[in-house]
Amino acid sequence: AVAASGEISPAATTPEDTATVQTAAEAKTSSAPATKAPAAEASASMAAAAEAAAASARPSLQRQFAAAAATAGTLVRNPGAARMNAILAGAGQRLNLISDVSVTIARYPALRELEAERGIADLWTMTWTGFVPRALWPGKPRVSDARAYSALYFGWDGNSYATTPPADLIRNVGPLFMPLGMALFGVVLGALRAGLTSAAGPVNGERAALFSILLLSVNLEGSYGLLLPTLLRVGFVVLLGLGIVRLWRLWPTAARAG
Repeated sequence: AVAASGEISPAATTPEDTATVQTAAEAKTSSAPATKAPAAEASASMAAAAEAAAASARPSLQRQFAAAAATAGTLVRNPGAARMNAILAGAGQRLNLISDVSVTIARYPALRELEAERGIADLWTMTWTGFVPRALWPGKPRVSDARAYSALYFGWDGNSYATTPPADLIRNVGPLFMPLGMALFGVVLGALRAGLTSAAGPVNGERAALFSILLLSVNLEGSYGLLLPTLLRVGFVVLLGLGIVRLWRLWPTAARAG
């Protein structure tokens, strides 16, 4: 007989009992791997799920772009967000400089000869006339006509499309000399930086401020021919302001109070 604990009672043991015990042991042994296999699969599945959750929690540039695109799409599709739609459209138009430059580069071979009759000045005219103040030359030609440029190259003068210095160089001197022109302007900026920010002394702060203002005056949406004249005009105004501030400091306090 087999006891409740599964052991063979020594009091009564028959061949049939022995065969029954062996069959039960074999069945128990064969079922053990089958029991362990689902547990191992469940553990591996939990580990994979935990790894996927950790990966999704890590920051990803692609997910950030996807979230931004989803947010923008929600704002655009919302009929009550008309003001936000206008802001997004304006921002996109301002940031879409590549399309403006592409249109200019694609059309300038055919439209270059029409610029003069439309009142669009070339690079050289923009540069040398820009150094002369209009107060000294009342009849100075208008060198930067954004409406005429937009009407010629884009067929619509209701917007001021970006010219950009590289595209302006390509229009005037060709694509081969465009890198040289940009490099020359980089040399000018480098010389200004070396002359205004490298010197030590009590006026170093004023020179650094002057260089910062000059750097901010560089218009990357305008024409290349206006870069140097704009730097000159801005530098003159800043130096004039700094001179007035210095004179004010030298003025006696008693005289200012009187």
